[in-house]
Amino acid sequence: PLTSIRGSLGLVAGGITGDLPSEAQEYIGIALANCDRLIRLINDLLDLERMSTGNLELRLQTLDLREVVRRCVANHSGFALPHAISLHLTEPLAEGEVLADSDRLDQVLGNFLSNAVKFSPANGTVEISISYPRAEWLRVSVRDWGAGISPEFRNRLFERFAQEDGADNRKKGGTGLGLSISKTLVESMRGRIGFDTPDGGGSCFFFDLPLLPT
Repeated sequence: PLTSIRGSLGLVAGGITGDLPSEAQEYIGIALANCDRLIRLINDLLDLERMSTGNLELRLQTLDLREVVRRCVANHSGFALPHAISLHLTEPLAEGEVLADSDRLDQVLGNFLSNAVKFSPANGTVEISISYPRAEWLRVSVRDWGAGISPEFRNRLFERFAQEDGADNRKKGGTGLGLSISKTLVESMRGRIGFDTPDGGGSCFFFDLPLLPT
């Protein structure tokens, strides 16, 4: 039902029924935004159910991590544009293949990117890189220059429904499930997930995956 509701609202917002008064357009926009939030919440809850029952399916295959990252960054450039944020891939990207699920990597990296964009100052930049954190591992990092993460909240970042207090953080939206789900997905692919608080402010989220032998 939500798919139908979302589709109908999108058509009305797009002008299929004619031009709307500005007040009606505003209310349609509110309904659309909250419909999208509800869809994300339901999808996250479905993922959690699959994880808790052991029914999470992973389609593991050999992947060039650079291709996955480049595709995901390109797909999220449209999301960053209205926020006046630029996504920057830091070249050169470390090379290597990993055994992983491409769609689930998109989900994890997409969560990192959307969070970084939402919490970055206007006209800011989000940097994405691939590096070798240690021998036989690849790391994908997403760095922003936002307000950063308060020390009190850092230990709860990857818990379910964890959201930092504060009006500004709450109005950014989100379900509080994205990082928890990302952690389970990365660990299911024999990886590691974490974050840093770099010098200069902001935050840097990353995940590591083992390199396939060449």
